[in-house]
Amino acid sequence: SSSSSSSTNPSTISCEVEVIAARKGAGTHNVIKPNSKHVKKVDPEQYAKFENIPHPAALEKFHLTKANPSWKSANWKYFHIIEYSEKKPRPLDHRERCSYAACNICGFVVLFKTVTNENKVKATGCGIISHMEKIHNINQTSTSNNSKSTQNSSREAIMKRKKSKSNSNETRKKKRVQNSTIANDDIHNNNARTKQSTLTIIDTKSCNISSSKMKIHNPAIEPLLYALEYANVKFLRYASIDIINSIRTKAVPIQRLIKTANDHTIDNKVSIAKVCMAGLPHYADAMMSEETGLDARDVLVMNPDVQSLRILPYSSSSAMVFGTLHDQRSGELSDLCTRGLLYRVIETAKEKFGLGFGVGAEIEFILLSNSNSSTSDIKAVDNTVFASTTTLNEQDDFINDVYDSLQKQKIEIELLHSESAPGQIEIVLPYQNNVMKIADHIVLARETIKACAKKHNLHAIFLPKVFDSQAGNGMHVHLSLTSSDESPSRNLFSDPDSNDDDKLLSDEGEAFLEGILRHLKALLSLTMPTVNSYRRVGPGCWTGHSVCWMVEEKESPLRVCLDLESGEATNVEFKLIDSTCNIYLALAGILFAGLDGLHQHMKLRSPEISGDDSDRLPQSIEESLQCLSDDTLLCSLLGKSLTKSYIAVKKAESNYSASRSLSDEVDDAMKR
Repeated sequence: SSSSSSSTNPSTISCEVEVIAARKGAGTHNVIKPNSKHVKKVDPEQYAKFENIPHPAALEKFHLTKANPSWKSANWKYFHIIEYSEKKPRPLDHRERCSYAACNICGFVVLFKTVTNENKVKATGCGIISHMEKIHNINQTSTSNNSKSTQNSSREAIMKRKKSKSNSNETRKKKRVQNSTIANDDIHNNNARTKQSTLTIIDTKSCNISSSKMKIHNPAIEPLLYALEYANVKFLRYASIDIINSIRTKAVPIQRLIKTANDHTIDNKVSIAKVCMAGLPHYADAMMSEETGLDARDVLVMNPDVQSLRILPYSSSSAMVFGTLHDQRSGELSDLCTRGLLYRVIETAKEKFGLGFGVGAEIEFILLSNSNSSTSDIKAVDNTVFASTTTLNEQDDFINDVYDSLQKQKIEIELLHSESAPGQIEIVLPYQNNVMKIADHIVLARETIKACAKKHNLHAIFLPKVFDSQAGNGMHVHLSLTSSDESPSRNLFSDPDSNDDDKLLSDEGEAFLEGILRHLKALLSLTMPTVNSYRRVGPGCWTGHSVCWMVEEKESPLRVCLDLESGEATNVEFKLIDSTCNIYLALAGILFAGLDGLHQHMKLRSPEISGDDSDRLPQSIEESLQCLSDDTLLCSLLGKSLTKSYIAVKKAESNYSASRSLSDEVDDAMKR
């Protein structure tokens, strides 16, 4: 924190200062001391001295401009100008210009991002919800402009004041959803209509993912590379998942990384064409430039998340690391990066609602014999029924191999058993509060299962429908809400302290569930994104076929699950999802839809399977894509570029698959 003493007001004000727009590439911050020659008096009435203000290294000047009218009405006022020069000045990059501003009432200081146009600097503008609430409490008044400023606030310049745990809990409680009065007919309207301001996601510039232009020096990188070399790892695969759920990866020799690791980073080593991540259909690397707006121009830089790095037991000379995609010129997170999109949803929940998520997954696949050379006569390894011992007995070697390989990658298995279709197995990944980690584990687990199957002369098929008259493969996910400001976090999906014995879910849980239901039709375009996906679902398939929820009902698309010990509702199972989806994109959509329920204070509909045609779920990928086009919230989540590309690619895939049989689809899956 820093202290400020005004020439017009001798009292000292304690403020917190955070550099929101630090210079890209800055590794350290300088400090401007009180009475420093670098602090210049601009206006006698507004001038103040600041202590311990973090200052981006190598900046020559800070600029301020006229206050935006909306900020004047919100009690914001530009406060002072700081000029800073190095002994060896250099040209100032326009992205490095920032502005300080302070509140008239309490002196709360914020660093604003700024942009330039022909050397004219203007602030981008930012609001702080928690601070605006404080201003309201001080004045005991609020104007419409205040409300507008609060609703349109973003994370572009957010500064959270440090609070004690009790204060943090109190803030979170204020953000909890209260019952709203949404009319019954509005409850059954499945369009993404809003009763308040539209929920917005933290943008790519304001999230906490570092720019690819900012070199993060990590002294542990070099020892990590030497450890990989000692473990006989020769290659590091940089991986990212495209919109059609293909793992796009490039391998860099460990020796090469060691030679270039003198800057203690493995960033900016790999790039991939933009069109490869969002502009190519599954059946060919064929550009659709007119439809997607993407062509051979420009690449995206892969920046690895070292926490996701794993040595691959099935390919022991290689390790793999997942990463985010960044614009090659600006270094900012790309709006085509699905992993980055999920990260932004997680950050939005934390910053705007004080919430986190819990996620678990059930991965289903079918084991096929590899003895047949033709896929016209594919054969499963057995013909057992649900939870049979036969599969476990006969496939013991394969199952042990999968288990050991996952354990080596620190991926736990909670449960496994045979499923209803011939040769079908389900592996359950345990519930955890790190959403990004469970998403990574799902991708790694599928890769591991396929590799182990080949080792045992088998094919592991994750295709939603393999046998026309048998059950299909899903990838059900279990979801709950957690507190993000408590350690350990608490499950907020139910309210065990409620005095209402008939109330199964908490207010947050009900609103979250209703938000998913409101957007369910459009969500299917993200969670069931192929023609084959819709072969798996329908009445009697234990997947659900209408927009509804129920408690412990496996025929409902959203099943509220009760804890075996306490009997409390701990999570909701989302059943209309399969392994053809990009898990990062699917989870981002589902969780953001739930957040919309919280944002709109939605009231949960009654638990029943509706026979109303208006509640009928899409019967094809074409129908669900149309629902996505009509869903304002989800389109805003994806952004214009990703929405356009995704819909165009999926329509092309649908047209391609229209003339192909189930046998053709299985053939394609076995070759991938």
